[in-house]
Amino acid sequence: MIIQEIYYFDARRKIEIKEMKFDKFNALVGVSGAGKTTIIRAIDAILNIVSGNSEPADNWKISFLDDDNNEIVWEGIYSKNIEFDDKGDDISELTAESLFKNGEEIINRRKSSTIYNGEKLPVIDKYKSLMYVLRDDPLIAPIYKSLKSIIIILNNSTGHSHTGATAIFNPKSIENTKKRINSNKEDILKILNEEKANCRKRIFYIHKYRSDMFDEFLFTYTNIFPDVVNIIPEIKRSRSNKSPRDTSALYIKLKMKSGAIVEQSEISSGMFKTMMILSELMFGNKKSPIIIDEIENSLGINCLSEIAAELKSSENQIIITTHHPQVIEGTDPKFYRIIKRDGGVITSDPAEEIKGSSSHHDRFIQLINSSQYKGF
Repeated sequence: MIIQEIYYFDARRKIEIKEMKFDKFNALVGVSGAGKTTIIRAIDAILNIVSGNSEPADNWKISFLDDDNNEIVWEGIYSKNIEFDDKGDDISELTAESLFKNGEEIINRRKSSTIYNGEKLPVIDKYKSLMYVLRDDPLIAPIYKSLKSIIIILNNSTGHSHTGATAIFNPKSIENTKKRINSNKEDILKILNEEKANCRKRIFYIHKYRSDMFDEFLFTYTNIFPDVVNIIPEIKRSRSNKSPRDTSALYIKLKMKSGAIVEQSEISSGMFKTMMILSELMFGNKKSPIIIDEIENSLGINCLSEIAAELKSSENQIIITTHHPQVIEGTDPKFYRIIKRDGGVITSDPAEEIKGSSSHHDRFIQLINSSQYKGF
């Protein structure tokens, strides 16, 4: 899918993100506090709504092309009146929701009635979006699947950045996946995407069943980190005191030129994050937008430019936030989205002042000295 435009308003925090358009590659730049991370978290909030969660006082609109290239517009409004669920979490009523597919209205939800595909629906869960409630309906399922494919990597994303975290699953699930792959190894990426395998599990299965693909992955990784000669994913079985059932944990090790083995917990955050991003790019769903907040976080100078280059050449839609000179210098200004904040209102603009510049040097200096960046 391709995210085309978003709008977002948080009535509780009085934060509004004005209509923001996106291209295939997008570098969100701006002064500290301009709202770059707020934009990423707004998209994350929209995905929470997709997943059936309530986002009190939020007002959102997202336009996108789904995986089947249909033009989709989905929007809604949550009430400002806060309630609490059984867990004590904030919830509120979804007072309006609409969904258009190629200009045709599919959902029209209001407090008085809900129309779905031209028919009135009975009373449904007032706290959850119809996108979630009807996620298995043939008309909604492809749209829901497209939205759920969006990958967001925040600074605290455990699966991509934390070497101490492990992927846990039961042995039966491993065997089921192995059977599917053994029956058709050529479709391994399709199988892993259907099973929603995370980036770590993809590395494990590709290593086991597709040495050609894994060798390409290893070649790319070792070009960035030449002291590494191999990536070793392995499964360890364990049984906890809390559960009598066997579970399996996936660990990833590195073999160095010196012969030393680096355990997962000892891999630097930059080396690990690089590995996970490459796994998303090379083994993930090519239709999934990949959104990375503060791309430079944890990545050293030796790998930052390489990862940025991989992202720019990807088939996926890419949205990154950055304030790092190295990333900005290496990115064509036509991909900049300058983020500005006026009170609680966040806006974005293309870098018009430097987009047409004949100079290919000091893009970072041109950017930070531009009146657009300074907010004049």
